Amino acid sequence: MSDNTIPEYLQPALAQLEKARAAHLENARLMDETVTAIERAEQEKNALAQADGNDADDWRTAFRAAGGVLSDELKQRHIERVARRELVQEYDNLAVVLNFERERLKGACDSTATAYRKAHHHLLSLYAEHELEHALNETCEALVRAMHLSILVQENPLANTTGHQGYVAPEKAVMQQVKSSLEQKINRCKSASPASRFSG
Repeated sequence: MSDNTIPEYLQPALAQLEKARAAHLENARLMDETVTAIERAEQEKNALAQADGNDADDWRTAFRAAGGVLSDELKQRHIERVARRELVQEYDNLAVVLNFERERLKGACDSTATAYRKAHHHLLSLYAEHELEHALNETCEALVRAMHLSILVQENPLANTTGHQGYVAPEKAVMQQVKSSLEQKINRCKSASPASRFSG
């Protein structure tokens, strides 16, 4: 059974990440609601404008046919036409407000997305730094011992009689050898599948 407990040193950074995530998701939710409201208002406005356009000709025809006499039905239809025109204007006003709110929320989403990415990077940086420090402090004794032995061998006067071209300081030669080996291992890790990269 694996232990998935978050280490204590990561808890503050994780709490900050969760806070940033919640803030960004809330802004994204408000943005989605605002965009939906804008689309719905446009559809309603278009439907009202279409209905008003269709009814205007019919109403005028009926009004003329009645010789200019306003029956209760014509009065009611006229009131409905005026109400539709006013509603179209209200939807136009609403669109202005909603578009302003959408622009404000775009800025808010950009800001919270940046904060979220930074919190995520901070958490990963803490974890990576801790893991590297742990590896250097806890698991490098064998490597350090082998490097020291190799330096001692290369410092021996007999080491320079084996046909090497030019002189390289033993510490530098050993560090270069270790560096090359570590770079090869890092490249293999990069090309490995994500699941196998961090397995023991």
